[in-house]
Amino acid sequence: MAALAEIDWTPKALKNFDDFKGRLSTQYQRYDKQGIQFRIPVAVRETVVNADSTIKVTLTDPTKASIIRYTTDGSDVTEQSLVYKQPVVLKKGELIRYALFFNNKRKSSTDYFPKPVKKAK
Repeated sequence: MAALAEIDWTPKALKNFDDFKGRLSTQYQRYDKQGIQFRIPVAVRETVVNADSTIKVTLTDPTKASIIRYTTDGSDVTEQSLVYKQPVVLKKGELIRYALFFNNKRKSSTDYFPKPVKKAK
């Protein structure tokens, strides 16, 4: 049986995932203009635990063309939810839900933090 050949368009040493992610924002716009449906990514989340046990949540739009909306009351994220403009500080027990609205139209899936801890069986 013949072995399958591996096809690489870019040599491994030249692959740059950060550069690729940066080019995706332009590609999302091309897809949108052509009416091509695509999965809208969720916001990139970074968290920092503060000395007072609060958690600072920073969200970033990977598409560079979306509005991030969020809630902290447990409700689903809608077009009427708060617009993310700066990091959100969560107190113990609080939850943040967030989603991207690409070109202020299509919504990504809703993500949230913190994730529930799965209990061992």
